[in-house]
Amino acid sequence: MHRPTPRSLPNRKKAATPKPDRSMLVIGLGNPGKRYERTRHNVGFDVLDELVRRRGLRFRRRPFWRPLAHVARSGDDNAIWIKPTTYMNRSGEAAVWARRAYDASELPLLAVYDDADLPLGQLRLRRGGGHGGHNGIRSLIDCLGESAFLRIRLGVSGEGRRERPLADYLLDRFEPEEQPTVSESVTLAADAIDCALEVGFERAMNRFNRRG
Repeated sequence: MHRPTPRSLPNRKKAATPKPDRSMLVIGLGNPGKRYERTRHNVGFDVLDELVRRRGLRFRRRPFWRPLAHVARSGDDNAIWIKPTTYMNRSGEAAVWARRAYDASELPLLAVYDDADLPLGQLRLRRGGGHGGHNGIRSLIDCLGESAFLRIRLGVSGEGRRERPLADYLLDRFEPEEQPTVSESVTLAADAIDCALEVGFERAMNRFNRRG
């Protein structure tokens, strides 16, 4: 009986490494309106503005009859970008609506937001956790009924953080001397999200958390 030799065995192709799912629902946390533009509490909005700008997209208000969010959709990476118009304390309502409206309940949810306990300019990527006193994250956890979603926190703690009530501090704009650091942080956070869409969130964590 003929036994196949190694040379006569059929060639087996090496299994391809599965590519990360590039679909994602990304929600930037902040407050709508010019009063809150460029404040510490709105850096989540700033990051999404940068990501949408890179893609040549525009935010549109949805739904028209009960506006809950500004929404942009990216065909290249199949991402949905959400900026709630519900104000920070009701961010979860916008997330629930977006999941239903765009049939996105199975997509990874990534929240981008400010962290007053992190030094200005620092970035932290993580999966799951508590709300840490952040009312936007508290609302997401309460409305979604889970806390295992992805997060990117941008540090906003600068000079005077301990000298003023936290609410007042977060609703103030950055000092002029802080602006270069803020701009770098927003750009870096946008880079981290692009990286997560390209190669997966875990690798983005390893790459960007090490940068401090």
